[in-house]
Amino acid sequence: MEFKRLAKRGAMHPIVCRADDGAHYFLKTFSTGRTWPLVLEWICARLGRAVALPIPNYRKVTVSDELAEEWNDFHERKVEPGVGFGSQMVSNSMEFEASMNTAIPEELQLRVLAFDWWIRNYDRGKKNPNLLWNAELRKLYVIDHDQAAQQSDASIFWGTHLFKSISDNEIEWLPPGLASEFEQALSRLYPQQILSELPSEWTSSPEGLDWFVRQLDRSINDNTPTRDWRNHE
Repeated sequence: MEFKRLAKRGAMHPIVCRADDGAHYFLKTFSTGRTWPLVLEWICARLGRAVALPIPNYRKVTVSDELAEEWNDFHERKVEPGVGFGSQMVSNSMEFEASMNTAIPEELQLRVLAFDWWIRNYDRGKKNPNLLWNAELRKLYVIDHDQAAQQSDASIFWGTHLFKSISDNEIEWLPPGLASEFEQALSRLYPQQILSELPSEWTSSPEGLDWFVRQLDRSINDNTPTRDWRNHE
């Protein structure tokens, strides 16, 4: 319904918008030829919610031709009409800082760490935590997964992740209970559920999606997970 402003942070330069449900969202807009980050956001939000991560409400948000044109007339950051990914704004929240780690239960820290390892996301460090914190409710929110699906560099993950200290240094480290939860979530949601939800303009090249889901599946099913990211072909 309305574009408010550019968000202060974010590689995709999201826009704060008000949608027709009355809620405000951080919108990562549709971009021809660059829809893969939107696919990652949707899949990871669906899976994260399925394994009890505190991910804010999210929606597919359609930008009309008229709204895009109105914005583009007055802003350097251009917008294409189409379906984007919207993460609902969390009231009274602030960016999480590493000094707040002790406020987060160890079980939740481990769940976030394990999930990021599973989806191959190393974009959750001190400089860019991609976490929100509501001090009044003492609640953590997990956001931003457009940098998931990395093919290598697990060493960066283990060197920079905010919650890395919660894991011991054993090569085989993922708790069997979490691995089982991840496996069940994937089997419930993929392929029929998630594929039916993705807009057709996001999935014109399905090769990356097939590769990513193969990694998700085999990383928790091929032997005990190690600290590396092995590329399963």
